[in-house]
Amino acid sequence: MRLLIIFLSVTNAFIIIYGPQPILPLFMREFAISMSMASLSISLTIFGIVLSSIFLAIFSDKWDRKKVILVSNLLLIIPSLALFFTHSFGWLLVLRFFQGTLITGVTTILMRIYHRPLQLGIVFFRNNRYDDSGQSTDLFLHIGIDWAS
Repeated sequence: MRLLIIFLSVTNAFIIIYGPQPILPLFMREFAISMSMASLSISLTIFGIVLSSIFLAIFSDKWDRKKVILVSNLLLIIPSLALFFTHSFGWLLVLRFFQGTLITGVTTILMRIYHRPLQLGIVFFRNNRYDDSGQSTDLFLHIGIDWAS
């Protein structure tokens, strides 16, 4: 069940972040803006994630993490619904920024609560190169990473 919750939360975060990407030409046409201006709808969301990650890293140990996830999910509804009613590109950017700040409260805290060390097994590469004796060289690589430490 935990993996399902993590999967759905992270999937939702990626949909919120990158969902507008295919409709950037529509933004250009509807708001009479350039592509670089339209792409701000994604850039400001990511900027919101960056800024809120700094503050959540500081305060996440002081607050109850499960409450942070719940509050972030509930507050994420507000800018998401408000986007439906906005007719201004400026307000769209403001709401997308707030979406980014609230997404962090879900994904970052979830990773902190349910983290498991990432263990990559044996990776096999065949590079089709030959050493001095004419033998094909193969590379075996084992990487053990604990990303949470």
